[in-house]
Amino acid sequence: MPKTPREMREAIIRNLPKNTGKTFEEWVALLKKQGPKDPKEARAWLKEKHGLGHGQAGMISAELAGGPSFTKSPESLVDAQYAGPKAELRPIYEKLLEAAKKLGKDVRVEPCTGYVPLIRKNQFAIIRASTRTRVDLGLALGETEPEGRLEAGKVQGTSERITHRIALESPQDVNAEVLRWLKRAYADNA
Repeated sequence: MPKTPREMREAIIRNLPKNTGKTFEEWVALLKKQGPKDPKEARAWLKEKHGLGHGQAGMISAELAGGPSFTKSPESLVDAQYAGPKAELRPIYEKLLEAAKKLGKDVRVEPCTGYVPLIRKNQFAIIRASTRTRVDLGLALGETEPEGRLEAGKVQGTSERITHRIALESPQDVNAEVLRWLKRAYADNA
């Protein structure tokens, strides 16, 4: 079963012919010929008019915005997330990334278009510049009761594995409490 965002995307593309009767390339050609030009509208069109699933439609409609994120370099994906008005949030990302890498040599960082997953055996955390003033650290903590700064609820646009989040507005917010929760998510997803 695919575990990383890249593996999930590759599986969707590989299984399109079997599941939909058309290859990825055929769907892209149909979309460009008949569908809306806006990626968000195109995704809805593919789902509503052609019955595609959310992931399938998202992969195909991403072609309108320059292609799927797994064809871009990890650095360019992160740079895009922290560009413009979100540039001031980059130090928060860097501090979280540094802390995550210290958890173990098995931590993998696999940036996507909208966030950066942290993966061990499974995705245990994500880092997302959710607004112009806030980075959300999403954590896979299962049924853990929220306490302190830890809130229950997933981070927009991320997998169902992410069950909790911590809002961060400055690098100083990445404190002992935040690092304890990050370490817990890492340990829980061995």
